[in-house]
Amino acid sequence: MCLPPGLRDGGPPATADRGAVIPSSAAGGGVEFRTDTIASFAEVMDAAANVVDQLKAATPRFDGGNLAPVAGIPMIGLVFVGRLNDVADTWADCAEILRGVLEKDGGKLFKVAENYRAANERTVTAIEKTDPWKTAS
Repeated sequence: MCLPPGLRDGGPPATADRGAVIPSSAAGGGVEFRTDTIASFAEVMDAAANVVDQLKAATPRFDGGNLAPVAGIPMIGLVFVGRLNDVADTWADCAEILRGVLEKDGGKLFKVAENYRAANERTVTAIEKTDPWKTAS
């Protein structure tokens, strides 16, 4: 046998505890905890979209190409200015796409959290209505 002696006679196999717990009452977990986590992540995505938009707006770009010889920049430097502007334009385009994705998906996550909360409320209400051990008043 490949198992060491301590594991050969381990007793009965372990089973998962499937105790009935209403998700919202579970300490440190449950649907409310999960939906709050989803909503928090959606808020982070919205904040990230705002930061990306600010970075896009602050992207440095050299627009004084026609003044370069007057400012003391040699004409050959204009080639590098063009490259810098190309990189800045590419970053701005990518930042716009990223901002859009973060904003759109953040909104979807808010909706997912709302849907989970609504489904949980209906489920808990249905469980409470059909509880056979509930004492009649």
